[in-house]
Amino acid sequence: RQWSFDELGYALGEFQDFDVEGETMIFIESGRIWRANVETGHGEWLGNPTAISGTVAYDEEGVVWAGDYDLYWYDYATGGEPVNLTDRINTADYQLSRADDTAHKVVETGFSRVGDRLVYESYSGIYLYDLRSGAFDPIVLEERGADVRITWRDPVLLENGVLFANGLESESGSVGADGPMWRIDHPSLE
Repeated sequence: RQWSFDELGYALGEFQDFDVEGETMIFIESGRIWRANVETGHGEWLGNPTAISGTVAYDEEGVVWAGDYDLYWYDYATGGEPVNLTDRINTADYQLSRADDTAHKVVETGFSRVGDRLVYESYSGIYLYDLRSGAFDPIVLEERGADVRITWRDPVLLENGVLFANGLESESGSVGADGPMWRIDHPSLE
């Protein structure tokens, strides 16, 4: 069956992007994120409070996206309002050490997701966050006091548990502008 958004009564603005997997289409329209069934065309706006400004990752359980310096999670099973993951992560009762209670906090909106596993850019490196349990695990951290500072950005987690991340390098202590892509194997990602 063919259908059009107009035929189904969608009042759409600017159609910006879409992706289809199985029976699900995720699309971005005027900064809003939608989910639609490709067979019927029936869909729903997921209620994002700010415009999409970065990565979108989805599967049969839900969608994570970046919007206006925050990460959001929409769980299909619970529905309702999207969860602001940045707020949830940043206010969690977690400490890397007694002296560091900010290492896990979201610093940028770079992330990758496979199932319940979300890897994201934190103040101190790349962290793993379990969307269901709320558990944290540092995957790779900046080495303090090293001759070359490596700031970790743009994590990409594969289905097989392998993580790739860009290591921005700087000898001056500031955040580097360039650096190699690293393969990071970690037991928590397997």
